[in-house]
Amino acid sequence: SAITARAYSSGNRAAAQGLSEMGHRHNALMKRAHGDASEKIFEKRNQGLGLYAIDLHGLHVTEAMRLLRARVDRLRIRGSKQLLVITGSGQHSENGPRIKRAVIRFLREEGLASREPQPGAILITIK
Repeated sequence: SAITARAYSSGNRAAAQGLSEMGHRHNALMKRAHGDASEKIFEKRNQGLGLYAIDLHGLHVTEAMRLLRARVDRLRIRGSKQLLVITGSGQHSENGPRIKRAVIRFLREEGLASREPQPGAILITIK
């Protein structure tokens, strides 16, 4: 942070070190709390959807993609053919539907076909 940098540049290395360590601890706590919140959002939104649908909206892109990859892998093992992915329409994102764009990129990388039965939802054909 700027305070840590000032302490360091003024020669107060001990204070800079302490502030840096405190920042790292707070960052770790924030990441843990964020992960817990994401898990709760995911569980709530996916309650009752079953294995063949996954609701990713409300999550950060990294978390959404981790969950999508895991679900596609699980369905491939089971020999399942389709997965409905709810991405949301991106109305609450500053730059539009970020999860949807990431899902489409993932589908291209994996060579998976899809169609959009309605805005904010993608039906994936798993092979």
